[in-house]
This record gives sequence, C-alpha cells and structure tokens, in this order.
Amino acid sequence: MTLVETVIALFLAVFLIAAILSSVVFAADTFAQVKALTNATNIVNQQVEALRAMDFATIASTLAAPPNGSAAASPSPALEIAVGSQRFTVTRSSKLVRNKLPATGSTLLPNPDLIETTITVAWRIKQHPRSVSTQTYFSAFGFAAKS
Repeated sequence: MTLVETVIALFLAVFLIAAILSSVVFAADTFAQVKALTNATNIVNQQVEALRAMDFATIASTLAAPPNGSAAASPSPALEIAVGSQRFTVTRSSKLVRNKLPATGSTLLPNPDLIETTITVAWRIKQHPRSVSTQTYFSAFGFAAKS
C-alpha cells in the first residue's frame, strides 16, 4: 500500500466510525422514547382497569364529575409514578355525558348514569414533553348500555 492509499483508508475509517457512533446514539434515544411510551401506555391501561374493577357508585365518587356536565380534573394533585428513572404524571378529566332530550332534540342535559373519562399520562424526555391518553365511558348499566 502506498501512503496515499493508507491516508484514504484512514479517512474512510474515521467517517465509518463517526457514522456508527451516531447510529448508536440515535438507536439509544429511540429505544428510550419507545420504552417510555410503552411504560406510559401500560400505566394508562392499569388506570382504566383499576376504574373498571369498581362499581359505578365508587367510580362516580372517585371521578367526581360535576352534575352540571362540566369537566373535572382528578386526582388532585396529579398522581406521580416512577418506572425506573423515568417519572410519569397521571391526570384524569371526567364529565357527565350530555344527552339530547327526545321531545325537543335540541336541549342537552347531563346524564348522571354515563361518565366520560380521559386519562392522560405525561412525561419528559430531554426536556421535550410527551403524553399518551385514552378516553373511555363508564355506565351505571354496564358496558352495553346505550345513553
């Protein structure tokens, strides 16, 4: 090998090593984001299942949806959950679903037997906020009830 060929080979090796290192850093960041998203989704599912295990009266008192149909946040303060070194904040927003009156079809009244709940889990990765949420309904008459 001549000196020129050796210098070119070294030059290519430096670029190859830099590319490999940047790929490893990118893969590690992506893995951390996906792991946090998986943990947050798991927390959302646990929160929904914990509510579904309750009877409707307990759900209604736990979620504390105002009788006027406006949304209420719970728990207060927000629930903090740590999984490994990652911290997650869990919030819920609940309200009574508004149903149309059959006679007029225009006036909306809150239905005390049907609660709409949005559960949100938020976290930060490298100072960037992330969140995942789900919306579900709880009925006094079970899963198949129509409002």
